[in-house]
Amino acid sequence: MRTRPAPSRRGFTLMESLMVVTILGIIAAGTLPIMQGVATNAAASDRTRRTCEAGAYAMDRIARLLRDAPAGTTTGTLDLTSAAPDTIGFADNRGLFIKGTELWFRNANGDEDMLIANVEAFEITYLAADGVTDTSATPQTTQRFIVRLVTGGFELRIAVFPRVRLDA
Repeated sequence: MRTRPAPSRRGFTLMESLMVVTILGIIAAGTLPIMQGVATNAAASDRTRRTCEAGAYAMDRIARLLRDAPAGTTTGTLDLTSAAPDTIGFADNRGLFIKGTELWFRNANGDEDMLIANVEAFEITYLAADGVTDTSATPQTTQRFIVRLVTGGFELRIAVFPRVRLDA
């Protein structure tokens, strides 16, 4: 009489399953801090990018406003109505000003738009043609603006020459 061989078992034992779960747990515990670090760095990078883009947009608008400053009655002068380190206004109603921690732009129609929020510092320096002499006392004679904007820990600076300067 022939006997049949016993069928082989093809499965995991309880002990093998526990070992696999334990090893996967150790691997997960080791990679979790790395994954959290990656997520934190990605969020910080995104915040930095958005801050840089907002600052660049604001500086571009500021430069356009100052470059296109209206001419004064005397050749080579500007038609300013207000000029301070943190605000500027022109006779055509356009200007820049700070409201709390926001930098605002006013167009010729008097409509106001926020350029950028979370402004830590904003200042305009009014200079003569030599680039050194301060013209804050007589801002209509300004030939160069130096603008400094600090937001989100970034400091942006720009020098702007008004176009009316070319007529002088």
